[in-house]
Amino acid sequence: MASFVTEVLASSGKLEKDDLASKISKLSRKVEETKEEVSDMINKKYNEFTPSMEAAETLVDQVKGVSKDIDLLKSCIENEVQKNLHEAVTEYAKLKQQLEKNTAVISMLKHLQDVSRCFKCFCFLLILFFYSCFPAFFRSLKARASVEALKAWKNSELPLLRSLNSELTVQRENLNYHLGEEWKKLAVWKLPPAKELTGMQSYLTTELHLNGGGSKEDKHCPNHLLPNILQALAIQGELHRKIKLFGQVLLKYVLKPLIMYPSLLVEVGEHLEQGTVLSLQSDENQAEHPAPADVYAKILVVLKTLHKHLFGMPTHGFKKMSNLIILLSTYDTKYGHDLTLTFSNLSIALPVVFIYAVQLFYTTRNIFHLFYDVVPTYHKDNLLKFPHLAAIQHNNCMFLAHHLLTLGHQFRPYLPMKDGVVYFVDLVPGFRKLGAQCFVAQMNVQKAEMLERLSTARNFSNLDDEDNYSAASKAVRQVIHQLKRLGKVWQDVLPVNIYCKSMGTLLNTAISEMISKIMMLVDISTEDGERLHTLCQTILEEGSLVFTPLPDENKNRKYQEEVPVYVKKWMTFKELSVVLHASLQEIVDRWAEGKGPLAQEFSSNEMKSLIRALFQNTDRRAIALTKIK
Repeated sequence: MASFVTEVLASSGKLEKDDLASKISKLSRKVEETKEEVSDMINKKYNEFTPSMEAAETLVDQVKGVSKDIDLLKSCIENEVQKNLHEAVTEYAKLKQQLEKNTAVISMLKHLQDVSRCFKCFCFLLILFFYSCFPAFFRSLKARASVEALKAWKNSELPLLRSLNSELTVQRENLNYHLGEEWKKLAVWKLPPAKELTGMQSYLTTELHLNGGGSKEDKHCPNHLLPNILQALAIQGELHRKIKLFGQVLLKYVLKPLIMYPSLLVEVGEHLEQGTVLSLQSDENQAEHPAPADVYAKILVVLKTLHKHLFGMPTHGFKKMSNLIILLSTYDTKYGHDLTLTFSNLSIALPVVFIYAVQLFYTTRNIFHLFYDVVPTYHKDNLLKFPHLAAIQHNNCMFLAHHLLTLGHQFRPYLPMKDGVVYFVDLVPGFRKLGAQCFVAQMNVQKAEMLERLSTARNFSNLDDEDNYSAASKAVRQVIHQLKRLGKVWQDVLPVNIYCKSMGTLLNTAISEMISKIMMLVDISTEDGERLHTLCQTILEEGSLVFTPLPDENKNRKYQEEVPVYVKKWMTFKELSVVLHASLQEIVDRWAEGKGPLAQEFSSNEMKSLIRALFQNTDRRAIALTKIK
């Protein structure tokens, strides 16, 4: 029993021991598996996840930075685009406004060009009124239209437009005058004196001459000038007044006598030179009380004659014109186009106008030749005697020479000459030479008077003598007075540059003469030097004041400060004045070893000669002379 229990216990203990070992083994495997899983988990968490997370965070930061840059760039683009867009819109508005302004200015300039061209053509055409009254009339209308167009602008109160309007009014009145004169020539009444209108016989001298302006060479080809004159008067607003006066005369001297005196008849005659003549004749065979139809027939003859010659238009050329139109349809289109372009550029197409234009051209040249030959000869003495007249003659010649350069080109379109014709250019050198010779002769006269006055100064020597000093001072004052008088005479007459050159030349002549006389002196005492210095200072102070080319004194200061430019010896004279009042040391200092202002105006020999004349022979003078080299 005891052994059985022991075996049972032993076997059970063995079994438990085996189970425990297997369980421990399994548990160990699970522990290892768990350990591996924990290790894997730790590896994944710390070795793989953390770097990935850091990389992800880095990427997030980069994304945020890029996003921020994108936002900044977007903001910059929007701001820049908005700014540029605003500037572009503003610039576009300015350019558009400038374009509109330029367009308006160009349009205005075109109108002004049309007005100018019309004014020129009008004046030229009106000279030959018989042949060109209608081109002149239409030029006047075109100019009027252009001026009215200019008035429509905002700046219509400009003085230029007022001047154009005034010129247009003058031309219109001028045209009205010429139309009225032509009307008087083409419709001429021959009336009996008013005191003699006592019976039928007094009306027999009544005549009306209607000249249609026809050609004397061909009476079948009349120039219907009279109807056109009336048409122009109607457009100008003058026809009503003219016809009213004409109708009053017609009623009093023609229509009423025809009704009151049955024996009066109307006679209409055609004359080659006088044109149509409407007159009253007596017929004693007429009944004492004629029928109203007969009286009306006589009045109708008068009215038909007037209608034919005053208001009739040419119809004889209609058939010929029709044939030309039919023939024109067979021509090449290009030829017609070229012909249109050609005639659209023509302002005048009247051969007779060209003939008269050539005559006027040569007449104008003859007038210039007449001026060139007559004026210098006829006024020769006066041109030498009166400086003002010489200056005017100089200006006239230079003015004509200037305009002769462009006069031919200005009227070239109206002159049927070849390009080789020089027009007036060949006259230019002659007129320039004529003006220059006239003024140079006057300058020589003034120089001679000036030198004659300076010759009374007794060579500016021994001025310690009161008589000599008085003579020298008087001569200097006379020269200054002469220059001032010339300055006033030539003021606002000569051009500024010519004025300054002329006055500078005369003043230079005076001071050159004084320099020459003073440099010739061999002995100048202290008192002589002081008085010479005083005279030189008078010239220096008063000389610049003679430059008064303009009436305004403030504007003349500019030219008075530029005296050395126009007076060649001015600085030399100024240095001479300084030397006459200076000591030896001051002279040596101004010489400055040949580099000072004194050396610029005088040579060493001239300076040594002047020092010997001014100073006594001493050691100081000898030392100073050695330094002048």
